[in-house]
Amino acid sequence: MVAARPYSEGWATRVLVAVPVVALVAIVAGYIAIVQSQGGPAPSDVLTVPFVAAYLLLMAAMLALSLIEQKTIKSLRPALRAAASAGLVALGVLAAFSIGPAIMIAAAFAIAATVISIISARRRATFIGAAIAALLSVGLLAFGLEVVWNIIICPPTGQSSGTTATGINYDCDDGYLTVHYSQ
Repeated sequence: MVAARPYSEGWATRVLVAVPVVALVAIVAGYIAIVQSQGGPAPSDVLTVPFVAAYLLLMAAMLALSLIEQKTIKSLRPALRAAASAGLVALGVLAAFSIGPAIMIAAAFAIAATVISIISARRRATFIGAAIAALLSVGLLAFGLEVVWNIIICPPTGQSSGTTATGINYDCDDGYLTVHYSQ
């Protein structure tokens, strides 16, 4: 005879969480492999790829953490899953023409698990906590992208130019950065 565990999830919900965890790790591995295989000169915004990879792994870690059967973690499940779901949807939209579709598929599974977690909790505070976690996750993504898009590192050889996310024009010439501020 097996005793029922209160507040434990069914296997279907756990699968809905495990699928995006595994998928996100595979997406990150594929993303890094594709970027490294492209060759050519290094881009001037060298921190974007590491940030996106780290953000995806953070979303996978939050989802994996939500699977732990501990009382404090169980109470945080809806918030952890909502944060991961919102972050994945936001990044999936931003990356729509590259790895976005794969991220959106993982996000769909995470959203389904989030909805189940919120519905099973049946407390208004759970929904509020999940909403706050989702906003914080998207805020972290926006802040991180803003930072990495504005850090320019010129490659030691070659020439390139571009515009940062805030509209600042720059030129790289054999490792030297020239910034052109418009008034």
